[in-house]
Amino acid sequence: MNLLPESFNPCVWMTAGLVAYKLCDRSFECERCPLDRALRGEPGDFVPIRTDLSPRATAPDFRNDRRYHRSHTWVKAKQGGSFRVGVDVLAASVLPPPRAVIFPASGAIVCQGRAGCWLEDEGGPIPLKMPVSGVVIRANEKLRAHPSLLLDAPYDGGWLLELCCPEAARESAKLMSAEAMRLQSQTDLRRLHRRLALLLRAPTVGACPTLADGGQPVADLRKTLGPSRYRGLILELLR
Repeated sequence: MNLLPESFNPCVWMTAGLVAYKLCDRSFECERCPLDRALRGEPGDFVPIRTDLSPRATAPDFRNDRRYHRSHTWVKAKQGGSFRVGVDVLAASVLPPPRAVIFPASGAIVCQGRAGCWLEDEGGPIPLKMPVSGVVIRANEKLRAHPSLLLDAPYDGGWLLELCCPEAARESAKLMSAEAMRLQSQTDLRRLHRRLALLLRAPTVGACPTLADGGQPVADLRKTLGPSRYRGLILELLR
């Protein structure tokens, strides 16, 4: 799979290891997929999928004053010629609360599409890919003392790094506008939710598994899956 292009869209059943090879041609709208219906043994109409995977998840807000990488990070130009980078609202809504944010040293070089920061989590480190290449000017010191700020204010006080980016103009051409990122995120959420449903292997209502008797929904997906499996879901989203 590593030899396939970035546009490669594996079916969620392929990702789960239950189908040897199948590409998705429906933008992960599994509720309208005959293969999904057949494998689940669920004839009839499907209920539309909700995408609120996390208690923090809200309607995605992608600001128009910055550009976005497909790995759900953003870059914004600052006065003076430097650039700030951070995570977008979708990443912030599903990432687990980090114990710490690990930064590169000042003067270090980060590369577009490669990990430049890491979140420390009990399930394992979570890499955050950089939207542009550049030299680190400084890290957001507020995140050292309050790492949860990354999730609470991803576009404002929760930014990650400030960079000097000589190739920003050229690399920005590879990034997405806010509108394009909204569309991409809808696809990513559908895929993430269906992957979650496969992992849980249980009847679902909305985004949360329920008891067979219609009991209380499980709101804490991380607790349900365990830190390691939940981390695996996040890595799929941030790929």
